[in-house]
Amino acid sequence: MGRAGFDKYLLEFLQIVVSGYKQNHLASFIYAVEFSLQEYSTHRDYTPIFQDAFNHICATTAQDILTLPQAFSELPDISADFFGLCQRLIRSSSQTQITKQLFFSSPYLEQIVNMWILGIGLEHREALKTHQGFFSDLVKLLQSDLK
Repeated sequence: MGRAGFDKYLLEFLQIVVSGYKQNHLASFIYAVEFSLQEYSTHRDYTPIFQDAFNHICATTAQDILTLPQAFSELPDISADFFGLCQRLIRSSSQTQITKQLFFSSPYLEQIVNMWILGIGLEHREALKTHQGFFSDLVKLLQSDLK
């Protein structure tokens, strides 16, 4: 079954993933959303589904998980995959308007930036790579929009 065969399960799959993330704060749930978005980012019909999933991931992460600076060190996989998801949205926004819309229309944009600030000083190599890469890509995207 290719991507077309999975289409009918996408909404239910993302609902299960988001629900699972709310119950068990595991990085694999974030990665599942990121991978799905990567596969379906060119299909505008799925924008509302991914907007909802992204907002739920952001809300859970901002309100329940990465709320203090030490949480970044205690949960480096969550930090790495969360900022990896945000970074993927930013990087692919140059190719599709869907991902740009998802990221910049999120009501959690301010919390994402606040979480990034809390994570400054992170001492985990992979998590730091996506943490810093996210901000670098965000600045590049904003600069390109000003031109």
